[in-house]
Amino acid sequence: MTRTGDVWAYHRVQPKSIPKQNEKEVQGHKKRWREFLQELTKYQDFHFMMYPQEYQLNERFEDLKQDVALDTEDMADYYLGETASLLNQRLGTVTKNDFIIGVRLRADMIRVDADMKENVMSMFSTATDTIINLLGWEQDVTTSFL
Repeated sequence: MTRTGDVWAYHRVQPKSIPKQNEKEVQGHKKRWREFLQELTKYQDFHFMMYPQEYQLNERFEDLKQDVALDTEDMADYYLGETASLLNQRLGTVTKNDFIIGVRLRADMIRVDADMKENVMSMFSTATDTIINLLGWEQDVTTSFL
């Protein structure tokens, strides 16, 4: 909630990699985003934010080392280290982009007779459901949440 009384809901969207050769999947993804953006216009005010997130290259290479054959460990350590070093020298900190969508919730979603917690939970649930459904995703709800 902002100082002016507006309530915003935020959702993190992780990038999805789709091969260009899979035309059906590409078109389906575009269609879902188009529908999502059309639905967002009802809310009048929304933000898309992109921020870099560290790729954690060293941790990923450590995981990869677990799959190396024992008789090639020394060579694998050398080449993984060299690869990480070269990538860091040429690219700096290796990052990938993550995205956040913020939506200012409509005033008609707030009930005057409800307390603040109920209103916030209701608006959060509605916004989450809308975003999840428009992106064509499924949502798992644990029994402890209910």
